[in-house]
Amino acid sequence: MKSVINRQALGRLLCASALSLAVVGPLHAAPAAGLKGVGIYTVASQGVIEDVSDGRRRTQNAHRGPNITVTVVELGYGRAPGATFNGNPISYSRRNALCEFSKPFVPCSGGATVGYSYIYDLGDQQQGTFSFSDRSLAMPVQTFTATIDIN
Repeated sequence: MKSVINRQALGRLLCASALSLAVVGPLHAAPAAGLKGVGIYTVASQGVIEDVSDGRRRTQNAHRGPNITVTVVELGYGRAPGATFNGNPISYSRRNALCEFSKPFVPCSGGATVGYSYIYDLGDQQQGTFSFSDRSLAMPVQTFTATIDIN
């Protein structure tokens, strides 16, 4: 008997919920924040982590492989992140959601996402030009690019 009553109560609750949604209307999520900018944050190799977040066009340290990594950050939401090294497309090895957009960039463990960090491993590649770009997901649709020459 209890299972019949529970099913009936559940049926009434679902019916009431559906009616209240019909009166209120469909629920809409807030629009995603458009991409506001991208930047290269660090270039790291063999124990050297160089902060390049000041927007410089060239690293000050000589970075040698293997395992040169470049960390890129973006504020807002993009739709087509992409990077090249010496003109050749490369894929990121890690992507992290960011909750706070202040140094140091810490991956989200809860809270609202404000952007993403991407880590690119250049492998055995040595000197050259790294470039990252992304296009905004929301209006105004713009493409942002950050480039650095790695010594």
